[in-house]
Amino acid sequence: MVTDSGKVAAPDIYISNNGRLVVMNSGTLQAVRDIWNGSSGGLYVGYTGGSPNQLVITNGGVVTVSGTMQIGNFGGGQNSNSVTIDGSSLVVSNGFTIASPGTLVLNSGTCRVGSFSIYNYQQQTNAIVLNGGTLQAGGIAYGSSYPQPLVVGDGTDTATFQMLNSGTFSGGFFVSSNALLTGVGTIIGNVTNLNGGSISPDSSIGQITINGNLVLNNGSSTVIELDATSGSAGSFTNLTSVTYGGTLQLTNLFGTLANGNSFNLFSANNYSGAFNSLVPSTPGPGLRWDTNELNVDGVLRVFPAVIPPPVIGSGIISGGNFIINASSGIAYDPVYLLTSTNLASPITDWTCWSTNYFDTTGAVSITNVIAPGEPERYFLLRVQ
Repeated sequence: MVTDSGKVAAPDIYISNNGRLVVMNSGTLQAVRDIWNGSSGGLYVGYTGGSPNQLVITNGGVVTVSGTMQIGNFGGGQNSNSVTIDGSSLVVSNGFTIASPGTLVLNSGTCRVGSFSIYNYQQQTNAIVLNGGTLQAGGIAYGSSYPQPLVVGDGTDTATFQMLNSGTFSGGFFVSSNALLTGVGTIIGNVTNLNGGSISPDSSIGQITINGNLVLNNGSSTVIELDATSGSAGSFTNLTSVTYGGTLQLTNLFGTLANGNSFNLFSANNYSGAFNSLVPSTPGPGLRWDTNELNVDGVLRVFPAVIPPPVIGSGIISGGNFIINASSGIAYDPVYLLTSTNLASPITDWTCWSTNYFDTTGAVSITNVIAPGEPERYFLLRVQ
């Protein structure tokens, strides 16, 4: 036990044969092979067999590993090897190996790791249990055929997983309520942002590449930074599909948002859903966010709050249909065809006959079937 602000520095450290080491009360444990020049040392929990083997870091304890760290071994059956962090700190400069079925549990505090290698031979789902606190890593790789999504947070405590160094993270993520997935890197697997969760590319206009699906549930938050000067933005790329939902929270870092700005936030093969709200609600005085292109190519645009109406170019009767052609609309925006049999009726009493969308040039053609015997009908185009 290392406690009461004590400090222990040692070469490779092994916890085995039903061993238990507790670092607490601001105590410090350092694994260095040479305590004079700081050459790399390792820390191994259950490496030589015998279980249970435990490392507990609690109440302000600090453990620093200058080399590599490993939980469990490759012989199987070591189902109680664990490292638990409560309100404390663990820093592993290089790789952290979790051999099935060992477990890293972070309840609160911080854990920073060069990268994780998980050997999940028995399809273990709890190699990393991130209940709360902040877990930072430069990658997650699986040495077996059973990659598992990492659940960020227990749904109650505040939890953060931060991707470092543009690394690669296999398995995907579930982001729980009160939890945050952030950083830059490549995720191999699906990402689901649950109700109350947050996801954000950081590092000032960062990028998260997801080789899978991104689902943004209602009640979740997607936080993205913009650069009005360059037109760049934080983004999610290479998605198989994205499903929008929840709140899109935007922060402009540079320049002033203006009419005509556009930002490519998402790049996917398929787009669906819609954000429930945007924060802030407008880009600035006299401006509005236009989200209609998000479902086309993931682009968010800025337009004037009041826009000129589209121009009706022609109305043609052809083959029992009345065809209305209009132009000067905003590309991808919806346009609503209102109709009434009484021209004097207030607009609120007119019926929405159909909905269409302006094409890439801002033009639209709407076809309406003429009802036999109907004496007259009036039409009106309405835009947002």
